[in-house]
Amino acid sequence: MSDYSILNLQNLSSSLSEKRHHVFLGQNLGNHTFLLSAKLGEFYDMSAVANDPDIGEVTQRKLDSGHAHELAVYILKGLLSSALKTKQSEETRIALLEIQQNLGSQVYLCLQPIVTNLRLATGKPEPRIEPLYDKASGAQIAIAVYFRTDDILWVIDGQHRREAMKEVFEFLHNIQRTRKYPKKGLYECETGNLTASELSAWEAILTEARGNCTVLVEVHVGLDADKERQLFHDLNSKVKKVQVSLAMDFDTANPIISFIKTDLKNLGIRIANNIDKVDFVDSDNGRYSMKELVGINSHLFLNKTNVNKTSQDIYNSRLEYAKDFWNSVIKIPNFGSANARQLTIAAQPVVLKALAKLTYDFSDFGRHSDPELLRTLLKAIQGGIDFTHNNPMWRYYDLDQNSRSQLGLNSLADYIPETSSGNRDVGSFDSGTGWMRFGAKHNDIFPIIGDMIRWTLKFPNRHKKTSV
Repeated sequence: MSDYSILNLQNLSSSLSEKRHHVFLGQNLGNHTFLLSAKLGEFYDMSAVANDPDIGEVTQRKLDSGHAHELAVYILKGLLSSALKTKQSEETRIALLEIQQNLGSQVYLCLQPIVTNLRLATGKPEPRIEPLYDKASGAQIAIAVYFRTDDILWVIDGQHRREAMKEVFEFLHNIQRTRKYPKKGLYECETGNLTASELSAWEAILTEARGNCTVLVEVHVGLDADKERQLFHDLNSKVKKVQVSLAMDFDTANPIISFIKTDLKNLGIRIANNIDKVDFVDSDNGRYSMKELVGINSHLFLNKTNVNKTSQDIYNSRLEYAKDFWNSVIKIPNFGSANARQLTIAAQPVVLKALAKLTYDFSDFGRHSDPELLRTLLKAIQGGIDFTHNNPMWRYYDLDQNSRSQLGLNSLADYIPETSSGNRDVGSFDSGTGWMRFGAKHNDIFPIIGDMIRWTLKFPNRHKKTSV
């Protein structure tokens, strides 16, 4: 131990109060570090983030409160899962399970280690340390570090996890103090005062946060601001980005992704592994990438372009009409067959997004809810809409006025945006192959496809103020 120079064993005890932590020493690429395990609240109290000029030289990016909130919900799920693993009364356990049903669950939860720096100011004594030995063998197994109240662990990688911990504790303490759910928080519930069993459940979760659940912290020692910034850069820029579809496929927490991997698979919809986009020309066997299916279902369930903030209760309330949608889609001629995208335009993800958006709009949750229109749409998807490539409606913008008149498309002009009002490059028709291939800018294109479908079904025109 005598040759280990990051902390001096001969340091005298400080007049400030000390807290003892057992740590393991490390050599991270030749740099002295130590690893400690701290309870969540304990870590928050002994750490700080240098992204505010008022508290020191800035070595961090600005805090993203939205990202921290998502992490706070994740941590809350983990604390709840931990509470369910400990001994609870039957009433408390039932209440915990009800909370989990609304909050959502996943097969495994964990926080990655947080990277920090213990700054050593000139003239300030280093934390006192002492070696720890195994009584039987006499071998050194760890060291004890005595942190004083003014020893701050400056967060290099993990500021959003730290902020999330703060949000979790504020939420739990608020519930404990008021015995009510806050109007805006990590868990939304319409009930008034908490029942005794509900309060007991949240107290069990708070116990896990304060007493049982820990986070690992890698501590570097004595880095200056430039070294902190370099370490932050390396930790955040030298990681290869995970393929979107692969990351989604591994996610068991999001209920919509679980819906894709279970319900849609059971309907015979095949998922292409390890790719983000299925090629149009090559034999696709009717498959879709996870990224494509998530994009379609985000419009179907949420009327959004992503599924990042899907609560379990929202998913549960919209599951039935989502199943009705997909049960209609699989009945489209040639859907799901080999080379499906070459046989029907309905196999192209942007068309399915348009159909999903219309389904959401006419559902109980859409702004233009209409059960009769929804029933008509779902029935028409199965056989009332011409999804063939040679339907001239799809290439309206590429036709001249005379061709539109001859093909009976004149009235379609009232339903779709004018050519001069934005991007109208919806796709291209190849007369040689007979394929209509829609473009890649889905957010521009799918609303227009939806307008075309409204027109062909004689649905109300969304561009008219008196219509939906």
